[in-house]
Amino acid sequence: MVEALYGAASDLLGGTTVADVFAFVDRHLGPWQQRPMFKCHVSQLLSLRQSNPRIAVSVLRQLPAIFPTPDYVYPLDPIYESDIDVAEQSQAAVYNTIRLFRGAGLVGPVKESHFYFVAILEHGCQLTKLGQYYWHLRKAKRI
Repeated sequence: MVEALYGAASDLLGGTTVADVFAFVDRHLGPWQQRPMFKCHVSQLLSLRQSNPRIAVSVLRQLPAIFPTPDYVYPLDPIYESDIDVAEQSQAAVYNTIRLFRGAGLVGPVKESHFYFVAILEHGCQLTKLGQYYWHLRKAKRI
């Protein structure tokens, strides 16, 4: 529980609620150990703690600019996996942002299991379900 409160249970933006702590503890106890119980009568979940976000809000707000629709496939090329200095400056900025999205679990590869092969074979990447969730939040101006 202490780990959860120190940020291990925080969401992408760094907020930790009672429900986040419960979910974290429940996942770590396993199916055969003691089961926690969560009972709550509230109209909204308040944040218990604000940690450092896994991705900056300013970067997160760029989701609709790079992915115009939630199911858009952004095409990658071999430059994505090479030294970014050789890429065109605007392309380098987008690729660096996509790398941040990938690290936060917002973007996943298409047709391959690893981004290296996606870039080399010139396939693309698309938003994960979590990425689509934050895409919709951004379009609704909630972040």
